[in-house]
Amino acid sequence: MTRLAMTWEAWGKADAVALSEGLHRGDYSARELAKQAAAAIQNVNPSLDAVREIFSDVIEDPLIDGMNPSGFFRGVPFVMKDLGPGLKGRLQEMGSRFMQGNSEEAIRLQEKALTKATYTTLKEELQVTLDSYKKGILPKISEDTPIESPK
Repeated sequence: MTRLAMTWEAWGKADAVALSEGLHRGDYSARELAKQAAAAIQNVNPSLDAVREIFSDVIEDPLIDGMNPSGFFRGVPFVMKDLGPGLKGRLQEMGSRFMQGNSEEAIRLQEKALTKATYTTLKEELQVTLDSYKKGILPKISEDTPIESPK
């Protein structure tokens, strides 16, 4: 059994600021917090079915992917949706069966292959991607997400 960084009661009451402050004081390490986050996910995910992947390499070494060890929220674990920008070397499935097994790199290769585009600038790449969506070449995942301006 993994030794927990804190009790589940304390974990449930702590926000990211409190976790960061505890890291700064040395109450626990980033690795211990990551292990507790993984244990929390394992406890609740069977009923939620929300988390698809846990990066075990990052749990063992939180600095492996370039976390800023002096940033305010350094070492504070978080969960992110894989819809939007991808992470190098990680799956990017966007909650879609069609995209299962795809990584961010694979999606970029698919876009280039599907559009037969070679771009020289970011603006050109964005235009090709937008044109591809308009033509229905790329999956229209989350296209209908409403965006509202504050009144």
